[in-house]
Amino acid sequence: DINSGQDASLSIQKAQSDIADAMKLGNNSASIYEAKSITHLWKCISLLSDFNPLGGKQEALLELDRSIDACSEALNLRTRAPELAQTLAMRGTLRSIKGIYGFFLGRGEECIRMMKGASDDFGRAGKLVKAYRIYDNDAFDSIRRAMKLQLEKKDPTAEYRRAREGLTRLLTGKLPNDKNAFVIRSFCRLYRGFANFYLDLWEEAIEDWTTLIERVPPFKSFLEMWIKQARKKIENR
Repeated sequence: DINSGQDASLSIQKAQSDIADAMKLGNNSASIYEAKSITHLWKCISLLSDFNPLGGKQEALLELDRSIDACSEALNLRTRAPELAQTLAMRGTLRSIKGIYGFFLGRGEECIRMMKGASDDFGRAGKLVKAYRIYDNDAFDSIRRAMKLQLEKKDPTAEYRRAREGLTRLLTGKLPNDKNAFVIRSFCRLYRGFANFYLDLWEEAIEDWTTLIERVPPFKSFLEMWIKQARKKIENR
């Protein structure tokens, strides 16, 4: 519904109601908590209107917190390495989303804490299962350091360069075959676009963002502004 521009609130409400009913009946499995986490994420997205973190609606950010909390509950119930790795990758993705919202809202401490948490989760997943080692590179650490430097009004160029290299390895490599891969790849493309932008690689930034919009249309309203800025910089070069 969200990708097609339709109101997703009724679908999300129905899913959340079904999950609540299942939990009342005693279904408190890791899978049900993961499903709960996903519905909170989509509720966050629907409230933030086209993934625009500049909207900064408090209720949307609370939904993202609930999504992370539900994912943590799922982790507490996981015992097998493959499932643990998958859920860690999911929580790492959620934490990175909260991190980028914190960055754009000027919440430096929250941004850094969440991005570090994302790096830690991806690192743990990579240590558990070989297929997840692709996530355990310096891309997310470099993005975190670059954001920190920007928030401190220092030069982030070297960190963005390292982040770009790591993100490119993720985008061109073989990601684990699970439900989180598409979301992770989408946000890696978003992050690489910003790295390209700050490295004055504006054509590459535009390519990353337009590709992302084609695959995930709700990003359009947020990224249109950045694409216009990149095109203006190309014109004035």
